[in-house]
Amino acid sequence: MGRFSTTLNIKNNSDRESFLKSFYAMVRKRGFVQCKEDEGILSYVLAFQVGWVTLANEDYRNDPKKAYEDSREIAAALKTSAFSVEVVDSDFATLTLDNGDAVIVGDGSGYGIEEPTRGERQYWEKLLADGKTWEQFSKTAAKNEVFVEDTLSELAVILVIDPYYIDADYDEVLEKADENENITALYFKKAEEKAKAMTLNAAIKKVFGEALEPLGYKLIKSKYPYFVRVVPGGEIIHVISCEESLCSYPRARKFDILTYDK
Repeated sequence: MGRFSTTLNIKNNSDRESFLKSFYAMVRKRGFVQCKEDEGILSYVLAFQVGWVTLANEDYRNDPKKAYEDSREIAAALKTSAFSVEVVDSDFATLTLDNGDAVIVGDGSGYGIEEPTRGERQYWEKLLADGKTWEQFSKTAAKNEVFVEDTLSELAVILVIDPYYIDADYDEVLEKADENENITALYFKKAEEKAKAMTLNAAIKKVFGEALEPLGYKLIKSKYPYFVRVVPGGEIIHVISCEESLCSYPRARKFDILTYDK
């Protein structure tokens, strides 16, 4: 059985600190905050290289579409380019740019791919290393090695990505973390929603309602809440409410609790 993996490679035009700052901001917009490993429900591992960052996520292997979706979001947030690499059974790999343009490497005929796409020059050429050409990239991508990983390693050199990382999955990048200070593992949890401010009506209902309703009071909705107690025959004999009164403190409001008995 061959290799199955999905990884994301991001062109990094800034320093490590700036990249991480933008990455954190992107994840926060999704509703997540950074946390400890044992609290995390979302995890990424990043391998920083000169000019590139390889990003792996636990979910990519079983959901390659997620890597493409991340590539689009990350490229937009960081104002850069990114492409995912999906390897299928070591037979072929699909390199998909954040704009959807794809390069298929290897033999995908067993999966219904008879004529592999080679990508648009205008999108890929700008990602090549200095001194490398589109012709070199295209010729290498057209190779049909026994293991597509060998072709990907050659493409990595043309792109100046570490050959180990260009198609490494989450576990493979993570296992290098202890020995490589350029690898960072990040864990995130759902951000806690801020409690909404309680309205006056809600506060009166909660504080007074819980105590008064068992005593026979009913809430009447109005500008200010009224609790009334009705005796048989429909006559109201007690009323508890509140109203706004003058307050001597600047920019403050005062409310008085009022009772009426018949």
